Amino acid sequence: MNQKKLAILDFDGTIVTSMNYIDEMLKKLLAKHGISPNDDMLREIKPKGFRDGASYIKKEYHLEASPEEIFKFMIDEVALIYRDKIQLKPHVFEFMEQLSKKGLKICLATANMRDFAEAAVKRTGADQFLDYIITIDELKTTKDSPEIFIHCAQRFHMEPKECMVFEDSLLACQVAKEAGFYVVGVRDDSNRGKEEAEMKEICDLFIDDFAQALQLMV
Repeated sequence: MNQKKLAILDFDGTIVTSMNYIDEMLKKLLAKHGISPNDDMLREIKPKGFRDGASYIKKEYHLEASPEEIFKFMIDEVALIYRDKIQLKPHVFEFMEQLSKKGLKICLATANMRDFAEAAVKRTGADQFLDYIITIDELKTTKDSPEIFIHCAQRFHMEPKECMVFEDSLLACQVAKEAGFYVVGVRDDSNRGKEEAEMKEICDLFIDDFAQALQLMV
């Protein structure tokens, strides 16, 4: 980790504790339409972000509601949570501060909306360490693809091997690893169990929390 030049950080479930809110929102949305989602369904939806997730839900589950209506429900349900409640995970602030002191560039690469991510990092003070923020909406992609990670590397004229990707999603870890990035899996309540076990096999490193990451920076 000490030899890397760029840290690409996921947002939800990686540096902030928010996946439980998103899970509850998706369960509430699907329950309105008589669908009882399981963990596999939620895992498939989340890397797509709100906008593409809404289109996916409409198509996959044949809902009468339009993608725009589904998207609006999602946004309305979580807007106040990101503005007022979402917090950084323990030791994330110190870890980002340490990265910055060591001269690494730091990108936030998220499947969330820019307004939500910016509101949370500004409120917690983490924005002072960020050199760049990019969302899958802005790139018109999803985290089923490594495009957002490649974009961050190219933004700073770096090769994937020079970059660390921090992710809590098995799928995002897989695509980043296949694209040549050094991948750090991050434990979250949303990936415990089978997904965590698979992440440990795929990732270059798996951390229980950012206290471990801090120790590795010394």
